[in-house]
Amino acid sequence: MAAVALVVAACSATPAGSGTSSSADASPSGWPAASEPTTLLGTFDLDAYKTLFHSTFTTATVEGGLIRYVTKVDDHNIEFMVDPNDETKAIIQSTFTIDDITAFESSDTALQAWLSLTADLQPDALEWIKTHLDDYRAAPGAEMDIRERFGEVDAGFFTLVPFSFDDPDPLAPATLVGFFLEDWQKLGN
Repeated sequence: MAAVALVVAACSATPAGSGTSSSADASPSGWPAASEPTTLLGTFDLDAYKTLFHSTFTTATVEGGLIRYVTKVDDHNIEFMVDPNDETKAIIQSTFTIDDITAFESSDTALQAWLSLTADLQPDALEWIKTHLDDYRAAPGAEMDIRERFGEVDAGFFTLVPFSFDDPDPLAPATLVGFFLEDWQKLGN
């Protein structure tokens, strides 16, 4: 899991987030209560996200002292990056990675939960991700490393094709596809 987080971090820019929230005052989807500040990508609430994704999270410190919360749900890796010094726990980056694009369904519940977290905050960026994901699924095997800016938020999409000297087909579909949203100003991109 840590290796995937490092690969994802190396291949994508990191996303940004939201204000504080406790499990008691978070909405069922994990959004902060109405009285809390709204941020570009929402507020990270560990307890609410454990419930939302029906999973536990591990943590990793990344360059610059940021913390990445990582969970694996079926064949998906879901990550949220926050600044541990930010009392609001604003999400700086949110990443969703699919281990096997050939087995992926766009109606997958883990993906739908991830999309719902920022649907109201960044609808244009999410629509852009959905469009490129559909394009990729229509032609698997194409490498994709693109990024688009939506105001203060970057959306990005990438594929990683595993390299093996034993693999007779170097053009086989990628087994790791990821996309992210991030606060580019907080990450200095």
